[in-house]
Amino acid sequence: NKVDSNNPLPLYYQVYESLLKRIQNKEFVEGDPLPPERKLVEEYGVSRITIVKALDMLTNDGVIDRQHGRGTFVTSPSESAANNSAFPVHGTIGMVLPSLSHPYLISIMTGIAREANRAGFALQVISSFENPIEEQTQLQNLAEQALNGLIVYPRLGEANLNLYRTLSEKKPLVMVDRYIPGLEIDRVIFQDEQAGFELTELLIKKGHQRIAWISHEAPATSVQNRLVGHRHALQKHDVVSDEDLMWLDLFPRQKRVSETPLMSLELRKHLFERIAATEPTVMLAANYDIALRVANCILSSNLEYLQKNGQTVQEISQKMEIAAFSYETGFSLPPYCLTHAYQSGEELGNKAAQLLFERIQNPSLPARAIEIPMQMNDSACEEAYPFIIPEGYPTTE
Repeated sequence: NKVDSNNPLPLYYQVYESLLKRIQNKEFVEGDPLPPERKLVEEYGVSRITIVKALDMLTNDGVIDRQHGRGTFVTSPSESAANNSAFPVHGTIGMVLPSLSHPYLISIMTGIAREANRAGFALQVISSFENPIEEQTQLQNLAEQALNGLIVYPRLGEANLNLYRTLSEKKPLVMVDRYIPGLEIDRVIFQDEQAGFELTELLIKKGHQRIAWISHEAPATSVQNRLVGHRHALQKHDVVSDEDLMWLDLFPRQKRVSETPLMSLELRKHLFERIAATEPTVMLAANYDIALRVANCILSSNLEYLQKNGQTVQEISQKMEIAAFSYETGFSLPPYCLTHAYQSGEELGNKAAQLLFERIQNPSLPARAIEIPMQMNDSACEEAYPFIIPEGYPTTE
């Protein structure tokens, strides 16, 4: 029952699938206790947290009942999980991702895999590993494969527009997170414009008047719609929209900001020059990867400065806050507490799979757009952490 470290699905999901199959195969029947958590930890070779997350999923499915002080018991007939499918004919759906390592993409994949399992469909995951030419080849090949439908995290650009159009004509297709304007294709996205408005309004109500917007992949519809909401909130509250606070060119477009949480010396210097010139009180990142890199950049430079000058945190009065649209929740970016709009990748994947199965059953339905709201979270610190623009910025890493 050991999990497969090479499997792109998260460990907790692999444990969930394994336990569900064991219940379906009547290894545990209604009323039977499952092995205690410590036993499952040994069986699967994973952490207790992983086991708890897997059991949480089974609990949400109504398959088990976790009774405090007594244990965990199978609560439904073993056949019920297997027969939970709304679709009697099994098949295979595909998912196309640019990467199999990014946490957000993995969470989307988890949501799709979970819904596919319920519906009785196998899931084939295809990745281009950030190679646009490879992705185009894969899309062309997928049009001819015997798949019941596809879910894609679309790559932007004119080159793929016709490919997606051709693909959607040959088999059911759903786009997630972002979409190609002008293509009438099913999509599941977040309420990005509303989230951009609400998050900016929250920052304004906290007293911020100078909000620096930092984004990567500016052409992405998700980023564009968040920016539209941001500008509407500024306008509503009579906050001047300063073009100098629109930092759309901080990160090179050809590099993924998620590759590393660190920033090169050149980017760090560029960031500090922007901050010194525009004096924002909060930096609003279009995604968590950017927020993480900015926080790490500022923190490391602060520590360098404090050590070099022998000053303490209390002697520095200038403050800085970081905000973001984030696939993480219930956290802060130590020592920066993060005000954020939470986007659940797993919910996105779940809804995308449901929409795809509806399309498989009813091919003639008009294209649908499902928008999922984001949750606003103000992880306020008792005291904002100091921000320091280093004097004589170091010339070496």
